[in-house]
Amino acid sequence: MAYSETKVIIGGLAHVPIIIFIVNLIRGNFAAKAGELKVAEFKAEEERKALEKAKAEEERKALEKAKAKAEEERKALEKAKAEEERIALEKAKAEEEKKSEFEE
Repeated sequence: MAYSETKVIIGGLAHVPIIIFIVNLIRGNFAAKAGELKVAEFKAEEERKALEKAKAEEERKALEKAKAKAEEERKALEKAKAEEERIALEKAKAEEEKKSEFEE
């Protein structure tokens, strides 16, 4: 049984919306997966930035600690040098006093 040209065209046109629906459904699934991928990439980027920020903050704190420790060591060294100078002066004065006692 042969179909007329009109029936074939109408039949084809009737299937076009079904084909469009299926194509859109497939495209929607891929778009959803791509959207999830973008969200995952965005979250990964945020986590990476947060990690870098935390690492930079940690390095900054470590640097501040090192600077504070170096400053404390410098002050302790200055104090030790001053103490040595004071002791040396006291010894020199004591020796001068001994010399002056013997000379008298």
